[in-house]
Amino acid sequence: MTKVTLKGELHSSKEDLQQEIELLKENPDVLFLEGSDPWKKPKNIPQYRLWESWYSLAFKLFYIMSSKIYTDKMVLYHIAEVQNTKIKYTRETDQDILENASTKEKFGGLLVTSIGITLGIFLSLVSSFPVSLPYSLLIPLGPLAALVGLRKIESIKSNPRNRNKIIAEKIVGELDEAERFLLL
Repeated sequence: MTKVTLKGELHSSKEDLQQEIELLKENPDVLFLEGSDPWKKPKNIPQYRLWESWYSLAFKLFYIMSSKIYTDKMVLYHIAEVQNTKIKYTRETDQDILENASTKEKFGGLLVTSIGITLGIFLSLVSSFPVSLPYSLLIPLGPLAALVGLRKIESIKSNPRNRNKIIAEKIVGELDEAERFLLL
């Protein structure tokens, strides 16, 4: 019988990371991590249509802003590698979120991004200096709100592109081959 350990995570918590390291010391056969493999180079460079370029901007902004908040999880990767634990990820690439979105959802992301950037620039330019600073925050918030919205929509879909169903299928596929399974 397969032993499955499922642990939610707080991405900014060092204590949480320590708990995950302790769980990893139990030497699971498979470690399932959220996101995509940071070491794997994409088979091809993502080709975004012009109206999908907001997504690239949003992801770059997300990585820049979250790098100061998130704890680095690479230690988990290295421990698993030393233990010969099979490492799997919930996404093949970061582009999966966009690929799973419908055309309407992609245009919605473009609209939210455009409104945030345009409104932020406009209000910053027409306001005097101290007042313009909060308005300038709308510039990165537009793309980030679109990205978060797309991610939330992906989780509540009731069709085969539902993120939770896709992840569950990946997990079930790995369970047959493992005795100890750690899902972080």
